[in-house]
Amino acid sequence: MNNIGALVAWAPTFLRLVVGIVFFVHGAQKMWGWYGGPGLSGWVGFAATMGTPQWLAFLAAFAEFFGGIGLIFGLLTRLSALGIFCVMVVAVLKVHLAHGFFLNWFMEPNRGHGYEYSLTLLAAAVSIMLTGCGRLGLDNKMFAGYNKFLVWSVYPMSLERLGAERRGTMKAKLGWARVFGIVILAVLSLSCNKKSTSSTVGIPLPRNTVIIADFSFSPTPLNISVGDTVTWRNNGPSGHTVTSDTGNELNSALLGRGGVYTHIFNTAGMHDYHCAPHPFMRGRVVVQ
Repeated sequence: MNNIGALVAWAPTFLRLVVGIVFFVHGAQKMWGWYGGPGLSGWVGFAATMGTPQWLAFLAAFAEFFGGIGLIFGLLTRLSALGIFCVMVVAVLKVHLAHGFFLNWFMEPNRGHGYEYSLTLLAAAVSIMLTGCGRLGLDNKMFAGYNKFLVWSVYPMSLERLGAERRGTMKAKLGWARVFGIVILAVLSLSCNKKSTSSTVGIPLPRNTVIIADFSFSPTPLNISVGDTVTWRNNGPSGHTVTSDTGNELNSALLGRGGVYTHIFNTAGMHDYHCAPHPFMRGRVVVQ
């Protein structure tokens, strides 16, 4: 039994390390523009297109980056997991719920990703909040003497030393876990079969149409002839622009869902463009 307890104590360690790496990378994309990310200005611009206040966008980037670091080192573990939990709740409700349950595995250009991945990360955050840092966490060294009722967010719970005096508390936590599970099942039952609201299957599109969805332009590059008209259509929930990298030949307004922008190309060459609120979104039109 002691050996089993020792092995169980390692479970939250592996979970927080993996989840911490995932959110450190995503947070670094938002905060510093690392790993091909948009940086803080690009992230705040994207969040603004969804109606998210600037301060809340900053807070989300902060929670992902520093929460990821906290989970990796097991420092302020429960507080770090709580921040990540809040970020993922917003991601599920505000971004992914409208696209149903499943990820867009086949990369259909006119629909976004469902919430199954975000839901998995949300559940992992809840698990870490319940168990604490596990083995090899700085909380074990720095906060081991603190009373868990005074400093719940940093108190490391040692699973292998879990005794009868803590079982009542664990029962209460398990009760909340059951409630959380029931809520998740209810959400699944309501939206698992929900079709994406951004789908345009069956709607005829003009020739040389570029679809804006999932924070990308498709197709790119687009090959056309001199004098051809190109149409950009935004099928995603967020606002985007079509803006020339150099010059101002392409200079659309902010396109909401269903918004359309057209331009006639009268000059041969390569025309590179991007989305102003999300500079990491890039496209190219080749005029022959």
